[in-house]
Amino acid sequence: MKLEIINKKNIGTKKETLVFVHGVCHGAWAWKNFMDYFSTKGYDCYAMSLRGHCNSEGREKLDSFLMDDYVQDVLRVLAPFQGDAIVFGHSMGGGIVQKLIGEYPGHAKAAVLLASVPPCGQDEQVVNDMIARSSKGAFDLAKLASGEKLTLEEIANCSLFGGRIPMKQVEEYCTYLQPESAKALEELYHPISECYDNVNIPVSVIGSSNDWIFADREQQLVAAAYGTKPIMLKNLCHDMMLDPEWEKAAAVILECF
Repeated sequence: MKLEIINKKNIGTKKETLVFVHGVCHGAWAWKNFMDYFSTKGYDCYAMSLRGHCNSEGREKLDSFLMDDYVQDVLRVLAPFQGDAIVFGHSMGGGIVQKLIGEYPGHAKAAVLLASVPPCGQDEQVVNDMIARSSKGAFDLAKLASGEKLTLEEIANCSLFGGRIPMKQVEEYCTYLQPESAKALEELYHPISECYDNVNIPVSVIGSSNDWIFADREQQLVAAAYGTKPIMLKNLCHDMMLDPEWEKAAAVILECF
């Protein structure tokens, strides 16, 4: 199955290779800010669209795809780097990366988890916390993931953007946002991976206290699984790589390497 892969070569002296994995309803397009930023810092950047997303094949079979299918997509992209790349995962992509580094050790040298789904998945408490932050935002995100039509205002105020993205950008992103696999969404309500003992690479956990989906408690759970502490930002929305203050997140990540 053909995957869309966007590449941004480093500017200056090459340092590391970075591979970016998107979350629910997104694609490679969501990483443009980060790719532009990190390429100027000497990093080769690769962003992929998982099968059934954006310009990757499989849209007609989207609802049949499982998290394991997405893991296989990432393994394909990582293969040429022979374990010498740093893999990023955002939201559901963070769950995909957790499965990858736990169940397929040796394919990445480090991992960065951004606003990631916690290892327990979206259990009852996680869902209740999400609804408490914004019931309308959570409801509209669920509608978006299932393919229902939303207004620009509803998308701007859904739990992905939290009302922080300028409307002009929301209008642009609406041309890319899409439904998510029903099977993959169902899997997110269950534990993501239990292979933490297999992980012997550095794992950085970045979150935001203003995230309407996975905030402080959830990022504490992610970090605890890998024996580290989360780096918590203040104002950024769940889609921190698209937030007006996205560069704050990128700068913090740069200090992790």
